Amino acid sequence: MAWYTGIGSERNSNSRLDVMATIQPAIRGRIALAVLLLAASVTGGEAATQSVLLVHDAGRDPGPAERRLISSAVDLLFHFDVDVTVVPVQDYTSHLLVEYSATIYLGLREGVNLPDAFLVDCYDLDRTVCWIGANFEQLAARYSLGRYGFEIGPTSPEPAPTRVIYQGMPYWRAELPLPRITCTRPDVCAVLATVRGDTDQRPYAVRSGRLWYFPEVLLDHARRGGTYLILANEMHEVLAQTHGDQRLALLVVTAVDPDTDAGGLSALMRQLNGARTPFVIEVAALTPGPVPGEPIRLSSKRGLIGVLRGAQREGASIVASLPAEGEHTGGAAPASGAAGPSLRAGLEQVIGELARCGLYPVALAAPRDGDIGQEHPTLARACSTVLERRVAVEGRYLPPAMPFLIEDNENDLRVMPDNLSPLIEGRGEVETLLEAARRQAAVPDPWITVRIAPEAPLQSITLLVTGLQSMGYEFVDLRDMTNTIQGDSLRVRTFDSEQVLADVLPDGWDATVLGPEPGTMDSFGQSDAREKEQTLVSPGALLLTYRRGSKPKTVFAFEGDPQQITERAVQRIARVVVLFAIGASALLLLIYSLHVAQRRGARER
Repeated sequence: MAWYTGIGSERNSNSRLDVMATIQPAIRGRIALAVLLLAASVTGGEAATQSVLLVHDAGRDPGPAERRLISSAVDLLFHFDVDVTVVPVQDYTSHLLVEYSATIYLGLREGVNLPDAFLVDCYDLDRTVCWIGANFEQLAARYSLGRYGFEIGPTSPEPAPTRVIYQGMPYWRAELPLPRITCTRPDVCAVLATVRGDTDQRPYAVRSGRLWYFPEVLLDHARRGGTYLILANEMHEVLAQTHGDQRLALLVVTAVDPDTDAGGLSALMRQLNGARTPFVIEVAALTPGPVPGEPIRLSSKRGLIGVLRGAQREGASIVASLPAEGEHTGGAAPASGAAGPSLRAGLEQVIGELARCGLYPVALAAPRDGDIGQEHPTLARACSTVLERRVAVEGRYLPPAMPFLIEDNENDLRVMPDNLSPLIEGRGEVETLLEAARRQAAVPDPWITVRIAPEAPLQSITLLVTGLQSMGYEFVDLRDMTNTIQGDSLRVRTFDSEQVLADVLPDGWDATVLGPEPGTMDSFGQSDAREKEQTLVSPGALLLTYRRGSKPKTVFAFEGDPQQITERAVQRIARVVVLFAIGASALLLLIYSLHVAQRRGARER
C-alpha cells in the first residue's frame, strides 16, 4: 500500500491549476513556515520572500499530465519562501523576467515556437533562469552558447542510460532519449550530474553562472530515489535559500485490518515501544467480506482491538485507512460518478467503526483506487492530514509531491509523501530502504515515510530503525502537530502548542481530552463551561469533541493484548506484595522495639 493524502499533484491540478488555466497571474501562495514543523527546519538566515516566474509551454489549456507537472513544480517552489506567478510562454511580454528574482521555464512540449521576447530576455538579461525540459535548442540556434561553456547536440532516438550520478550517489531516470550536452569550458560550466551507462558517460545537468539547464522534466520521477531529488536540491541554489539540515521520518505500521494476526502485531508494538520510537498505525476498520454489502468489521476482533487500544494508550497515532470505491457498505451505494458523496460516506463509516473500537484517528490514508483529484475538496473539509495512496496510470503510480511536506493554501490539506518501499519480508529489503533514505538526503531537509508490514521480521525492523537513526533521521510524532478529522458527530484533533479548551470546541459540543501522558483522560460536559475556559490542552494531547448526547461508548480503554493485561496484573500484584511485606516488616520491627523497651524497663526497676 501507499499513502497519506492522495493529493500531491492531482489535487492541485483540479483547484490551483484551474486558476492557472485562466492565466490569472496570481497563483500566489506563500507557504507558512509552520508547514516546516514536520518537513523541514526554518530557512537559514533572514532572506526576504522572493518572487518566482514559472513559465510553461503547455498553452492556456494544459492537458491533465501537463497540469500535474506544473502543479508539482508549484508544490516544489512552495517549499521555499517565495511568491509564484504561473504564465504560459505565449503570454510572455518583453522584460517580464526583470520583475522576478528567478524564472523557471518548463519545456513540456517539444517543438513549441518560443516567443522572441522570451529568448532575448533569457540570453540578454542577467537574471536567474532555470531551464527544465524541451526547446533549449531554440536558444542555442538563435545565439552562441559559447559564453555558457557548453553545447547541446541533437537528441539520439536511442534511450540514454537510466543511471544518473549526483554528488557521488546514483539516482534514476526513465529510459528515454536525451539531448547530448558537451561541456566546452569547464572554467565556466559546472557539471551538476552525469548520466552513465556501460560505455557512455556525459553531462546530465549543468550550471553556468545564473543559468541552470536540465534537459528533461524531472518532476515525474520522484519515487525510488529518482532525479526529482536532484532538481529539489539544486532549487536551493537557484532560489538562494538554504534550509537547515534536518532529516525527518514518519514510521508507519501499515495495512492493519480485521484479518491481521493480533499476536504478531502485539510483538511488533512491544518492539517499537521498547525502542521509544513514535509511530503510526494505519488501520482499515472495514474490509470486503464474502457477502456483498456485509464487510468484515474490526469491532468483531476483540483481541486485535485490545492490541490497538494498548498502542494508542501508549501514544501511537491511529490513521484511518479509507476504503476504495465500492468497498464501504451500509445502505445503498452512491450513484456512479458521485465521488464526493461516496468518499464522505466511506469516511463516516470508518470513523464510526473505529470509535466503536475505542480508536481515534488523527489522519487519513486515502485509497489507491479512485480519482482522488476530484475528491480532494471532500477530504479537505473532513481532515487536515492525509497519507496518499497514488492512483495507477498505465501501470505506473503517479509520484507524490516530494521530498517535502507541503500545504495547499486553498484547501489547507497537508500531504505526506510515500517515497520508500514497505518493509515486508526483511531479507535484503533493509539495505535497499537505507540506500533510498541516503538518496533522499540529497536535500538538506528530507521527509520520508517508512512503512512496515505487520508481519515484517522484528530483527529487520530494529536494523531499519537504528540504521535511519544513525543517518540522523528523527522520527516524528503526528500527535505533536495540529491535525484534525471531522465526522458528523465526532471530531478528533491533536495539538502542537497549548490552547484553551473553550477556544477549540464547536458551539454546543462536549469533549474528552486524552493525554498527553499515557492513560490520562478528562471529560467535559455541558455544565463544565467555566472549567473549559480554564483548561489548557497541551501538545501531544488528543481531543475528542462530539455533539451533546453523542459521546462514543468507548472513549478510552486500558485494555491490551493478553500479555499486556497479564503484565499489568502481575505488576499490581507485585506492588501489593511489596506493600504487604513493607507493612509486615514495619509491624514486626515495632513489636520488637516495644519488647526491647519493656525488657530495659524491667531491668531498671
